[in-house]
Amino acid sequence: MRTLLRDNGLTITVLLLFAVSLACQSVAGFAKYNEDQQGHDKPAISFGQYIISPAFAESVFENWESEFPKSQNIQQIHLR
Repeated sequence: MRTLLRDNGLTITVLLLFAVSLACQSVAGFAKYNEDQQGHDKPAISFGQYIISPAFAESVFENWESEFPKSQNIQQIHLR
């Protein structure tokens, strides 16, 4: 176990941070989506329904689309 953590510590950390950020984004998106639904006099949906909805997929991909180029620029600057 100790060798696994030592050899893969960075990968485990990055995957854990990714999972936490995706979880936080899903909770915030769920609250915002239901707030918007109520503003349009439509019924709220459950968290499970939100996770499999196109609205969740759209928000995730929009976020990745805006953040990915920034991370690439940071990596290029660091590698110079």
